[in-house]
Amino acid sequence: MASALPSPASGRLLPGPTMPDTCQMPRSIHDLNTALDVLEPFAHELQTVEKALLEREAQILEELLRRAGSLLAMYSHNSRHYYHGELILLDEIGDVYEDESGGFKTRVRLIYFDNGRLVRRLDVSSWGHHAIKIDDDSDLSFEAAVQSFGLEAICAGLQDALRNFPIHCSLLECRKRLLAATQIIHELRCTSQNGENIRHSIDFKGGENA
Repeated sequence: MASALPSPASGRLLPGPTMPDTCQMPRSIHDLNTALDVLEPFAHELQTVEKALLEREAQILEELLRRAGSLLAMYSHNSRHYYHGELILLDEIGDVYEDESGGFKTRVRLIYFDNGRLVRRLDVSSWGHHAIKIDDDSDLSFEAAVQSFGLEAICAGLQDALRNFPIHCSLLECRKRLLAATQIIHELRCTSQNGENIRHSIDFKGGENA
């Protein structure tokens, strides 16, 4: 449909440029828009699934650490060995730089304590002209730990920590001490019984002589 424009000289309306009845989208933009229409529902579903997965993995981690924490607390309270009441789940060395004038290093550890705390410990140390040391502990939720380090990595670290857990040595030591204590009690009872028998024998002979 033509539009009318005023004439500069006469003021009459002159025909303007002809516009199409419909404005068509370029093909490349149309294809892109169609692709977005297809992908957007999947993106929303992916967000929902990822959130549910994070919640499930956090629950798994919480239960595993709860059980490991019970072992840790039992060992700490019933052993003469001093164990710090913690399990180091991850120990990662980060940025390291060193030259003739000094250097610096970062270290990140994920630690679970027998009181239920899950802590990310960041250590930053430098040496040389400007020597500093920074220790920073941050409490993490189970979800935050899974997001930061990944469930598989944390579980692998937990497995390594339990593999080095000295509870087996303590059990063997306790068994040996229990056996030794049982033998001592048996010997003491035998000695006591022998003493009673001797005393009765002396009393009996004394009665006969009287």
